[in-house]
Amino acid sequence: MRSSLAILAALPGLLFLPAAHADTLPSLTVPTFSLEYTAYSGFNDNLPTNPAAGISLVSSNAAATVISLDSAEQTLWAQTAGSGSYLSNVASLLHFAAADGYRITGIELSATAYGTFTLPELPPDAVGVNYGDSLNFAWASAGITASGTPSAGTQLYDVTQITSPVQLGGTIANTAGWSEFNLALDIWATARTETTYYTYPGATYDGKAWGTTNIHYLNPTLTIYTAALPVPEPGSWAMLGTGLLVLGATARRRTRR
Repeated sequence: MRSSLAILAALPGLLFLPAAHADTLPSLTVPTFSLEYTAYSGFNDNLPTNPAAGISLVSSNAAATVISLDSAEQTLWAQTAGSGSYLSNVASLLHFAAADGYRITGIELSATAYGTFTLPELPPDAVGVNYGDSLNFAWASAGITASGTPSAGTQLYDVTQITSPVQLGGTIANTAGWSEFNLALDIWATARTETTYYTYPGATYDGKAWGTTNIHYLNPTLTIYTAALPVPEPGSWAMLGTGLLVLGATARRRTRR
């Protein structure tokens, strides 16, 4: 795992947050597929309580359906004005089932993230100022597996030092062609501010101060790509019917013997 994830190493317990209660988890049905949350957990150092799982439909047609991850936008932000690292995380498991006559070809996660850093206010007579820097990062993984099996996530993005809006995202393809499968999502954001040191005229000790570091997610969405299953040509139906007749006749001959 890349170096920007080193902050997470000290917090393994966050990876095992209890899922939201089953009867509070949302679901969604559109003409091409259905979606059902089977597990959801959110964590944010800055929030006293975490938003419950929530989604909403943005648009839908035969080729693509866009879903807003409402609870993720509320949870995935971090702000620190001290020396610690502040984290947010959303981990979820969603079950997808293609509707009759359709297949799900892939799923795309996308969001816009931006970060800000405000320098600390220092005493007017501060000298020898050594301003501390800031650090923020955004990371996500996703994995598709057959229902009832564990999911091995694939990294979608890993971005550090976000100082202006950037587009984040990645696509997971349904290469196995499952009509039903699970999608596991794991999304992180963090903010940290380094210490600023300064002295006073004639002083022999250092003063300390910290700026404010932020990271925010905007419009996190899932786009589910779908396609109609091919309809057999009339000739194919005729060949299928002929084949069934031959099989039936063969079976009758064997029975008579």
